[in-house]
Amino acid sequence: MKKYIFIVAAALVIGIAIIGYVIGNNTNTSGSTINNGSKSQTAKLTLEVSIPCSGHAGLIESEMQKLEGIENVSFRAPNLFDVYYNSDKISKENILSTGIFKEYPAKIVN
Repeated sequence: MKKYIFIVAAALVIGIAIIGYVIGNNTNTSGSTINNGSKSQTAKLTLEVSIPCSGHAGLIESEMQKLEGIENVSFRAPNLFDVYYNSDKISKENILSTGIFKEYPAKIVN
């Protein structure tokens, strides 16, 4: 029984280490393009959006996720959104021309 518990614990630790490595190598804090080994390029864009409160963040995120080429959107209070996108599929200009930004204006801050 002890041997089984040791094997399971070791597998769990190795799994967590692998996940941490993968996440760490795909993180981009410089605002430049990420090349994660595939042919497509992931770029990061930080937007400052004129939202009345952080309660509107979910609305902005869900509208952005509908766009082809958007890979991830994360909110940072009070009104910043980090947008990770495939630069081969969508441009900064296309992102900024999204309908939601007619109601809640956005500007690039990076």
